[in-house]
Amino acid sequence: MTRTDSRLPAADWAMLLTALCVDSPAWIGTVGEPRHLTAVTPTRFPWLRGLLWRPAGDSFGVALLDLAEPGTMPASAWEPLVGPLEPGRATREGPTLVGRHEPAGTGRRATLTLVTDGHAAGTRAHVVSVRIRVEPA
Repeated sequence: MTRTDSRLPAADWAMLLTALCVDSPAWIGTVGEPRHLTAVTPTRFPWLRGLLWRPAGDSFGVALLDLAEPGTMPASAWEPLVGPLEPGRATREGPTLVGRHEPAGTGRRATLTLVTDGHAAGTRAHVVSVRIRVEPA
């Protein structure tokens, strides 16, 4: 992907979010030894090196993604999957945008926090990291 590439592998992302919502990260990669945050690496997707994951269980789960090429995709590329992005809380890593996705039949919602490089305004900024929170819908 080049820095101006705005194509998002939507089917891959939908599979990733569904796998996280049903606590089945083995769908997308090799699950390591269970820990507070369990490593899932390598993954089946070339754009994702791996992730740290905690299952939702009866409350909420989290996933911290390690993108293969951070900063190459504008945040707007996620909007077809997660709907309009809203400004989130700024972090030490950079400004954030937030979107949500509810995979059908899971009973859960994934909230994606996209940390951007801040070099452009709003959804034109490029995503450098992604955090996902999974909770009951």
